[in-house]
Amino acid sequence: MMSRAEVKELSDRVARGDARALERLFNEFAGLARAVALKVLKDEAEADELVQEAFVEVWRRSTHFQPERAAFSTWLSTIVRTRAIDRLRSRGRADRSSEVAARGEAELTETVSALLRAERDARRVRKHLANLDTDHRQVLELAYYEGLSHQDIAERTGLPLGTVKGRVRAAMKRLHEAVSAVESFAVKSKD
Repeated sequence: MMSRAEVKELSDRVARGDARALERLFNEFAGLARAVALKVLKDEAEADELVQEAFVEVWRRSTHFQPERAAFSTWLSTIVRTRAIDRLRSRGRADRSSEVAARGEAELTETVSALLRAERDARRVRKHLANLDTDHRQVLELAYYEGLSHQDIAERTGLPLGTVKGRVRAAMKRLHEAVSAVESFAVKSKD
């Protein structure tokens, strides 16, 4: 999974006309776009076609993406859902499209809310991750931001495999304790 910084860099490159950056974004987010399209259209072939159209729109409108306002996944999901609803309407299914539009708006709201919660949670984890010592932070970043296995981390860092596993386990425990402490404080503050 790409970090928010990587996604921003790629979207900036797309805005400058870098087709390879668009390809990387496609590889990362096409599955999400297809899931959103399928939810509305209920047709795999049409959903696949719509994903292609959505990424063409991303290419054309890349300068409109504002990462400070929403995550790329949220922006892309909105494009896909809007285009999917437009497709239903253009098919002449006026009665069905109004139903789907209403359902689509509710689903979009739910999807955006879930994405915003996930983004908020990711920011909190990144904040707590920054508080870890360098050794523990490094192995978690390699594992979760770069997707490396314990063996790959050991090879890249020159550490024994057992050390890598121990650091990942200890770092995860520290992150869990830090997040739990904040959540516990938040619950107590509401009481």
